[in-house]
Formats: sequence, C-alpha cells, structure tokens
Amino acid sequence: IELILARAQAAPTSLAIASSAGTLSYSELDQRSAELAKTLQTSGIGPGSLVAICLPRSIGSIVSALAVLRTGAAYLPLDPSNPPNASPPPSPTLRPP
Repeated sequence: IELILARAQAAPTSLAIASSAGTLSYSELDQRSAELAKTLQTSGIGPGSLVAICLPRSIGSIVSALAVLRTGAAYLPLDPSNPPNASPPPSPTLRPP
C-alpha cells in the first residue's frame, strides 16, 4: 500500500492500471480506493476483518482490494466463474493470521 500511495504522491498522473475497459492514473486509483475504504470503515470493516471480493479481474477488483487493505483488513478473492454451490461459503469466524 505504501508504495502505491507514494507513487500517487510522486507521479499522480502516471498510469497505474490499464485494461480493455479503461485506465486509471495513480491519483485516480488513490481517490477511488480511499472513497471505498471510507465506506468500508463506516460499515465496520477494519483491522481483523476479512472481506470477500467476488469480481472478475478488472479495474474494480484492484480498487476493491486496495480499499480493503487501506482499512487494515484482509481480503479473500473469490472466483465469480465458480458456481455458487461449488464450494462452501467462507466461515464468518475466519480471521486472518
């Protein structure tokens, strides 16, 4: 996280993410992830929390992962192409090590 935020300060207009759906500069990545992190924190997400992210590989999935990390929580990436009953849901008592 620190490296990404430092890059956002040093070169805010530099390209951070490029995909077929678009691009984000480091400044935009910082802004979007900070906004989502604030929303997550308002919902009670913070250190010791585990957040499941079920998104295809995309700009949104990267922003989401960074936002979760900014709160001090951990994230669990889930593959959206797996059928819902293919694996059991994560345990609500699961805590990161």
